Amino acid sequence: MIRLTYKTRQDFLDREWSNKFTEAGFPMGDNKYWIVVVDGTEYITEDKTLAEQMNYECYPTYTLPELQLKLGEWHPEYKALKFGGPIMWKDAPFYFAQYENAPDSSPYVCYSEFPLYAAAQLALNCVKNGFGVVQDVSDK
Repeated sequence: MIRLTYKTRQDFLDREWSNKFTEAGFPMGDNKYWIVVVDGTEYITEDKTLAEQMNYECYPTYTLPELQLKLGEWHPEYKALKFGGPIMWKDAPFYFAQYENAPDSSPYVCYSEFPLYAAAQLALNCVKNGFGVVQDVSDK
């Protein structure tokens, strides 16, 4: 297991985001990583079976590549998903995830200190605003 720290929160969404996704009805059945809480400490694991047997709290989580697969490639109003540069585009100190031609005031232009959380906000906004995300990326 990997301990969820400030550093690894750049790689895996935290419990707060897992809860936000759950509350919004975000389809998380295709996640491959789990946050497991052991004596108040959070860890990341691929196998939640043992954690459940030990009655530990488990929360689904995602990585940036998984969120990129969850996002639809095209928005019907604003064109293609834009991750300019190798992953996303950066305007220091922020990383952006957006659909092309979406106005800055729209929910389809998101930014954060970390690329993962810009993508998470965009995916969450897609669900909240009825555009949705890919239901299952297991076969991608």
